[in-house]
Amino acid sequence: ALFAVLPVTAQEQAAPVAAQLANAASLRDSTALQVIDSVLTDAVLPPVIAPLSAEGRDDLIGRWYSPSSHRLFGIVSHPVEGKAPTLALSVHQQVMGVLKSTDAGLRMTSPAHGAIEVLSPADAGSQPEQLDFTDSGHLERFTRLPDTGLAAADLATEIMGDYHYADLNRKVSVILDDGVLYLDLHPPYGQSRLRLEIFSADVCGLKLTGSFPIPVPTAGSLSVIRDKGLVTGLMLNSARTRDLWLERCAVK
Repeated sequence: ALFAVLPVTAQEQAAPVAAQLANAASLRDSTALQVIDSVLTDAVLPPVIAPLSAEGRDDLIGRWYSPSSHRLFGIVSHPVEGKAPTLALSVHQQVMGVLKSTDAGLRMTSPAHGAIEVLSPADAGSQPEQLDFTDSGHLERFTRLPDTGLAAADLATEIMGDYHYADLNRKVSVILDDGVLYLDLHPPYGQSRLRLEIFSADVCGLKLTGSFPIPVPTAGSLSVIRDKGLVTGLMLNSARTRDLWLERCAVK
């Protein structure tokens, strides 16, 4: 109703914003965007770019990691009710939006995160071991992680122990419980643990289990930081948290 009473010049001014909103649509249909489409017709609003099907994109589907920035992206097959799965992008284990085709490759736009572009590999259709991503204009090269990660025992002896969480001046611990590695947050009440899924010797996935008494992400990634081969700390990242440093406590 708001757009209907605006003069044509105002509609034309609103068109780029509406186009960005339309192409940043969430994984589910949005009534608000459909209203914008019906008011700002194709004469002023470019057609919405359809999400890509995940079928036949095994060359790109997987986890992608940058050791320099500790960023973890995933190109995933995301289920959509009543439709074929779409190709989507996850940021630190959280799906942020669908991927759509561009002249340069693929693009995901999320109101919560902004735009991330996946540049097409030179050899299209191959199984690339590296991909270039552009996040908010910053170009960075990511390496494909193995499809099958390590067992908990393979990393447990190296990272188990206590760490200092400076933001809340608290001790947290990496523990092994019934064959599963956890980051135990030691809350004052209840239990909060982040279960570790080991993707490689350098990075793990995180998923919160238990109660939720302190402000930490429910999913994310944990990078293992070493100095001269020894683990000095862990770097926690999520879609909303960047580089939360957990410094290893001295072994007594």
